[in-house]
Amino acid sequence: MDTELAWGAGTERKRRHLFEDEHAGREAIEFILETLNRYDVPATWGIVGHLLLDECTPDSHHETERTRLVDPHSNARESPNYYMPEIVEMIDGSETGHEIAGHSFSHARFGELDRNTAAAEIDEMCEVFDSHGVELSSFIHPYISIDHCDILAEHGFTAYSLGVEESAETIKSGLFPFLTGNTRFWGAPPVTPDNDRHGLTVIPRSRQLSDERWGFLNPRRIRNTIDRGGDGVVHLTAHPHNLLYDPHLKRTFPRIVEEISRRRDAGEISVATFRELASQFR
Repeated sequence: MDTELAWGAGTERKRRHLFEDEHAGREAIEFILETLNRYDVPATWGIVGHLLLDECTPDSHHETERTRLVDPHSNARESPNYYMPEIVEMIDGSETGHEIAGHSFSHARFGELDRNTAAAEIDEMCEVFDSHGVELSSFIHPYISIDHCDILAEHGFTAYSLGVEESAETIKSGLFPFLTGNTRFWGAPPVTPDNDRHGLTVIPRSRQLSDERWGFLNPRRIRNTIDRGGDGVVHLTAHPHNLLYDPHLKRTFPRIVEEISRRRDAGEISVATFRELASQFR
């Protein structure tokens, strides 16, 4: 779950549209958490560090292009879709076993950052999570703009993810010849995690749950994915704010999670967080 709320909305117009209701972000997170916890299905929550602040001013932290565009320099009461420090307790308070991962400090594109700014993003992100008692081991690059992975390794991270497009290219290259090639028909392609030159486990994404380019997922496609996936890893991803504009996802998400839970309880699949998966491939 890539969790950035207003920090991830691309334009001011989109931020106003999606988060006109100041409680929209929290309600989307609560809906997803309640669904996952009901079926005891853990997820990896990649959270933007700035969300954990109670308040900030222009002098509170380093500046990136993202903070210049997005940061309201406000507080949790006035701008709850930019500041939500209670999210850690919401997730950690569950017995489901969710993992909290880093998603940068300000949702900056790492491929466009110089080394010093990338280091500041990671430093401040780790500091704010540490202040909430969270030790990070997994990272999700904003926009899947992959760079500066050596800095992640220096901070003790063990895993990060690649984007859906990279996963699609892997399929086209023939590494999974047993696939029909018609991913739109049967669901989400399996992927194979691997270790990069820094010793980090790289976990490619199979599908976004809300992505019309690939055909929307539903329980039938999840069943097809499991039946045809072999021993591969199926890495599904979404953003809580997807629920604010995609009624299909809000309608089908509980059914998808229920199907995953049912197949896991039958011993047909296992469900793992990034941290758990990385431990199997290191």
